[in-house]
Amino acid sequence: MNYDKFVVYIDEGFVCSPQSHIAMQVKVKTLTGRDIPVDVEASDKVIRIKEMMEEKEGIPPAQQRLIFNGSQLNDEITIEESGIQAGASLHLVLTLRGGH
Repeated sequence: MNYDKFVVYIDEGFVCSPQSHIAMQVKVKTLTGRDIPVDVEASDKVIRIKEMMEEKEGIPPAQQRLIFNGSQLNDEITIEESGIQAGASLHLVLTLRGGH
């Protein structure tokens, strides 16, 4: 077994985990120009970032659009599949519900 591809996390026990589960930080840039740091894992889906933004900013995921490298991210793909790496900047765009 090649142990180069594993990281050890110690938190109330001993867990060995593949590198795709390494936590990394990305920045979500709001329309007001604020950079909000978010800790994710490569195996997390994009929807997880939206859920964390809801926790931090109170914006429901259904009203959020995340843009990376000029493209809107699909909620169901993983961070790794989207090409997002540690330190990346995502842009948050709000989708407002239409009124009368």
